Amino acid sequence: MSESEGLDFYHSSSVGRHNRLSAWFFGPNGENSSLLGDVLLDIMKRTVTARKNIYDKDPDFITAEIQESKEYQREKMVLSERLQALSENLQRGTVPFWSPRYNAHMASDTSMPALLSYISTALFNPNNISPEAAPLTSELEVKAGIDICHMLGFSVSDEPSKPWGHITCGGSVANMEAVWAARNLKFYPLSLFKAMGDAQPLEFIRNSFEVTLCNDKTRKLFKDCSTWELLNLKPETILEIPYRLEEEYDIAAEALTGFMHPFLVQTVGRHALESEFEITKNPVQLITTATKHYSFPKGCALAGIGSANLVSIPVDVSARMDILELDRHLNNCLEGRQAVYAVVAIMGSTDHGAVDPLAEICNLRRSYQLRGMSFVIHADGAWGGYFASLLRSPNSRRSTILSSPPTGQLVPERHLSDYVTRQFKALDQVDSVTVDPHKSGYVPFPAGGLCYRDGRMRYQLTWFNPSGHGSGDPDMNLSVFGIEGSKPGAAAAAVWLSNLMLGLDRDGYGMLLAQAKFGSLKMYSHLATMDMGSNSLIVVPLVMLPAERENASAQDVIAQKEKLIARIRDNRNENITEDDLRFASNFGSDLSINSFACNFRIDEQVNADIAEANDLNQRIYERLSMTRPGDKVPPVIIMLTEVNQNAYGKCAEELKRRLGLIGKEDLKILVNCVMSPFPTTSNFTKTIATEFRKVAEDVIQNYSLFRNRVTSARFYFIMQGTDPVHLVLLPSFHVENHRRQLILTCKLSRGVPSTYLAAQIQEPKSPLILYNKHDLTLEDLLKGEFEADIIRGFPRNSGDEAPVPVIVKNLHVTILKVIKNHRLNSRFLDISPPRLSIFYLYGTPKQLHIEHALLVDKNVQLTSNRVTLSFDGREAITSDELSKGLVAVFSDMHERTFLPVVPPRTPSSFKCGKSHRVLIYQDPTSANTAGPGLFDRLLSAELIGTGSLTLGDMTIADSTTINVDPWRLSDDGQTGGHKERPYRLKNNEYGATHEMYRRLDRRTLWDSLTEGMEDDYYASYTKVNN
Repeated sequence: MSESEGLDFYHSSSVGRHNRLSAWFFGPNGENSSLLGDVLLDIMKRTVTARKNIYDKDPDFITAEIQESKEYQREKMVLSERLQALSENLQRGTVPFWSPRYNAHMASDTSMPALLSYISTALFNPNNISPEAAPLTSELEVKAGIDICHMLGFSVSDEPSKPWGHITCGGSVANMEAVWAARNLKFYPLSLFKAMGDAQPLEFIRNSFEVTLCNDKTRKLFKDCSTWELLNLKPETILEIPYRLEEEYDIAAEALTGFMHPFLVQTVGRHALESEFEITKNPVQLITTATKHYSFPKGCALAGIGSANLVSIPVDVSARMDILELDRHLNNCLEGRQAVYAVVAIMGSTDHGAVDPLAEICNLRRSYQLRGMSFVIHADGAWGGYFASLLRSPNSRRSTILSSPPTGQLVPERHLSDYVTRQFKALDQVDSVTVDPHKSGYVPFPAGGLCYRDGRMRYQLTWFNPSGHGSGDPDMNLSVFGIEGSKPGAAAAAVWLSNLMLGLDRDGYGMLLAQAKFGSLKMYSHLATMDMGSNSLIVVPLVMLPAERENASAQDVIAQKEKLIARIRDNRNENITEDDLRFASNFGSDLSINSFACNFRIDEQVNADIAEANDLNQRIYERLSMTRPGDKVPPVIIMLTEVNQNAYGKCAEELKRRLGLIGKEDLKILVNCVMSPFPTTSNFTKTIATEFRKVAEDVIQNYSLFRNRVTSARFYFIMQGTDPVHLVLLPSFHVENHRRQLILTCKLSRGVPSTYLAAQIQEPKSPLILYNKHDLTLEDLLKGEFEADIIRGFPRNSGDEAPVPVIVKNLHVTILKVIKNHRLNSRFLDISPPRLSIFYLYGTPKQLHIEHALLVDKNVQLTSNRVTLSFDGREAITSDELSKGLVAVFSDMHERTFLPVVPPRTPSSFKCGKSHRVLIYQDPTSANTAGPGLFDRLLSAELIGTGSLTLGDMTIADSTTINVDPWRLSDDGQTGGHKERPYRLKNNEYGATHEMYRRLDRRTLWDSLTEGMEDDYYASYTKVNN
């Protein structure tokens, strides 16, 4: 068979493209195991041949006699056993990222060309630190970098400014290198200015060396440029300087390196240059977006820029950088003479797949350069970089064989939207791009990459002239051009061969990613319509439907969803037409990540509480993730992230609005990342969506509804005082019935007060707890009268052997006054705690009590009975003042030092007999005033006086009851079920036992590999020797 006939076998028929792609992977069920096994066997044979043939005259060092020895056989057996144990544990403890059911992180089955070339090369263990350690794979790394540059749209030529790229261990390091390079480039002109100073090595050129400013109009002597002008030269202008100095003044590169070294920012540090050039008041900034990867604050810290000088531009409702906000900030920088290292555009954010408006950013740079300000543009394409292959035409040989697919293909291919296409076409204007082959390149970890449009930018990172480092081509000394020294040549080989085999164009990686994008669209169509017909589940994708973006009516939105169901969601692949794909071209995310959030309805009412929506999404994630070795493999695997209100602004607000949520809290959302090209075959996406919906509905029915439904229940109150008696509810943030800060004044039935008083006198420090004898709703209880019992001490777990002693039975309680009745749902709470601790002060002049104001969640209940208040320079508190309501601000208790609390921790200063300095204010709120912001205007309220408050005998500090979640996993890993369990768990009992369970789980798996190794060793020795 000729080569062209062989390639014709992969002709792009309706099924042929997917058939060709299927040969690239091991397969979700190991379908290509025979192919993989054959190649692995061939690799092993070739490696053995290589070792034998290189020094074919050398003797065998591991002889047959050694191999037959008992010691050798023992080690062989132990190795086999340990590898078997490792393999078994990997099967149980590894996330199945190769499965179409894995929809979490940017990980998928790796391409077989990448996997096999990695394994093949790893057997030779080359180190790409220099050509001396890896002559071949160093060259492959450079070739792979150039290939990726071409894919990104950089013009590959033989000019000095030709692009260049290299492989890193990941996108994080690539981004850090880009930050480092941008910093060094920004300060290079200042360093050169110093090198031209009096008696300095380049003094002789200062009266003749000219430079063109960034407006492309003004040319002036370099020495006459202002600091602002030097900080804003174009990147290409700076990169051209060493070449101009060699051409115009015959200054060799080696000499220039020596001349510049004492003045470079790498040598003297940023602060020295900023101080000398008087830019410390307006330090240079790095600008990115709210969706930035964590590698940018890391990079700023490592480069000495400081994360305080990292500016995050707000995003729009689609989680893309808001270009108007960027323009506004750049204009402020221009007017304030604050230079900018770089503007970073995210080409596919980690959590949302959102593509920033790169084309508009490039246009902004051009406009600001005309106004005298310039900066580097870096594109973080760690996730999105390989999607540029969708824009690249195939080479001539493949294009004649793999023509554009007709409709009716097995897996439709979804191409980039017009918006995303425009942004990716602008990549050829940026200065550097991060690309991660181990993400959308389907290459094994570790394999990131950084590409420069002008390859000379890499010299900004060198510490010495690469031509003097080792021998051969200086560009092969890869370690001098980045952060890393030693790194695996296997990663470079994997990237190179996978790029070569699949192809960095729309018939290679482009085809693969287009099919993944279609899978993402298919999943989006399920998510966007999942709650239709559901009585309880609400699912809202972050990216709105086109009708929603156009503010269409609810009926129009429903009509669009119905079209999406008919044309995409429920339509078989072979029936989807080009017209259907055009209809759906503006649906879903920019790439292939679907971010979404769930909410629920209870009794036909949409939950408005963000904390409860967060709890729902958290529980769904916990059911659909693997975070510990030994976790049961879930039916679908997804990811959880958070939309921070401050960072995401209107994007967060709009998503909350669509979910029906109220409040300023951060929102937990779920992430579905589709990389596999296989789930849309046999409509398997429907299976994935159905499994997700089952879990979401189950969590709502078994947790959300029970946490949030108002039911008849038992309520426990701390009793304070005797004349009258005050009741303080034991609250809970996790149970709707008990989400209340409630303080009551009441009267007990005849004869009871004396019994109650005797019990108090007997054990004054032990709390007496009153509870309603018959289950009631809280609203029914507050109607005025109820029957109750009194116990000593807090209610215990249902499993405790000894019951709590009942002090008084069958008493009648009459409510005289509601002092405080504040709801503790998250929408009624503040986001941040107050600076100082605030307490409600109530009772009578002879019996004063306090209760900590619960203004935020993750709080602590602080209660004290019969406190003593001593004023500075005034008489005691009056009954009239108490009747109007008072609050005590503890000026020596700083709330933000112990909140948010981690149970069972409580503030150590809140103890019986402890005195605190206080400010007493008239309470500006009524009994039923709803938060948030209850005490925002406290300082404008009437100050009654200052003084000292001493805590009473019965003082309670408890963070467990209020914060414990009764529906969390029990010790055996099972759920708590439908029924509300006793919500008090003393000493954080659940947390301790569950953590012990987690540790035991890890220890058991590790022990299967290591425990008793010495015994196994000698057992094996005995077995062999006998």
